[in-house]
Amino acid sequence: MSNWPYSFAYPAGAYLGAHPPQPQPARSSSPGVPIIPPGSSPGGSPRLQPAMYQDEMGNNYVWQHGSPWVPAGFVPLPPSPSLLPAQYLPPSRDVSPQRGIIPLPGMPGVPIVPPAPQIYYPQYYPHVNPYAYYAPPKPSVPKFHVHQLLKSDNPYLLLDLSQPRCSPLTPNGRHGVIPVHPAYLTQGATNPDLSKITITCPELAPFDKDWSITVEPSAFSLSDQAGVTVADILATVHQAMQTPVTHAEWAKISEKDVYEVSMAFTRRCRALGPDFERERNQGVKRCDFLRDKIVLTGLSQVKSGDGTTFKLIVKPAKK
Repeated sequence: MSNWPYSFAYPAGAYLGAHPPQPQPARSSSPGVPIIPPGSSPGGSPRLQPAMYQDEMGNNYVWQHGSPWVPAGFVPLPPSPSLLPAQYLPPSRDVSPQRGIIPLPGMPGVPIVPPAPQIYYPQYYPHVNPYAYYAPPKPSVPKFHVHQLLKSDNPYLLLDLSQPRCSPLTPNGRHGVIPVHPAYLTQGATNPDLSKITITCPELAPFDKDWSITVEPSAFSLSDQAGVTVADILATVHQAMQTPVTHAEWAKISEKDVYEVSMAFTRRCRALGPDFERERNQGVKRCDFLRDKIVLTGLSQVKSGDGTTFKLIVKPAKK
C-alpha cells in the first residue's frame, strides 16, 4: 500500500520497457538444492508457484501465462524531490545514516571550557502583597487656569485705566493696536467658572486692602456663561478706578503720596485735551494712586485663600 499523500495517474506501460527483460536461468543459492522450473505441475499442486525472476535493478518479475511481464508489488514513482517537502520523501537504503554535529577541535594551547549550566532561581518580591486591597485611581480634577487674555504674562491685553471710557485694546503688529474682539470678552474669565472674584492691587497703597474689587456676573451680560466673564472683570475694574477719592481718604495719605498722586492727576487731565477742565473739576480718582502704572495687562492668582482672589497686574503706558 502506498504511503504517498497524493494520488497520481500513469498510462499503461509507462514504466515497462519496450522490450521486457528476458528471464534468466534460475540459480540456486544453496548447493545441492534443486531449482523448481517455471510453470505448474500437471496435477495443479498448490506447492508450485509461478516462476519469479529479478532484473539488474533488483525488481521481481512474475511470468504468468498469456500476460506480459508485470512488476510484483507495483508502486507508482514519486514526483521530483523538489516538488515535495522532505517529510514526504520515502527513506532510501542508499542514504548514509545521519550523525550528530561534530565539534571542531580547539586551538592549540587553548583549553576547551564547557559552558556553565544555567541556574534559574524563583523570583521573590517581598514588597508585593498579593492580598493587598486594590484602591481604584482617584478621578482627575481639571486644573484651574485663567483665560488667555487675562494671564499675567500675556501681551494681548492693553486697558488704560486712566481713560474715562473702558476700551480694551490688543496689539496688531505694524498697525498699532485694535479693539479686542467681542467674542473674547464674552468668554469665561476662569476655567472652571467662578461666580465671584476678588481683585486687589498693591499699587493702590496705602488703600490696597480697603479698595479691593469684587467682581460678579453682570445681569446685563449677553454671554451664556454662568460665571464671571472677561468683560465683567475689565468693566468692573475700570469702573472702580474711576471712583473719586473722598476728603477723608485724602487726609490719611502722607506728603510723599500727596505729591506723587497730584502729579499723576495733572498728567491724566492734560492727556484728555479739550476735556481738561471737566476732568479737573471731578477731582482726584483712585486711578491716580497707580502713579504711572495705568495700563492693565492681566491677573495673577493669589495662592493663599480659597482660590478666588487675584492680584491686578499693571504697567506704565508706552510714550
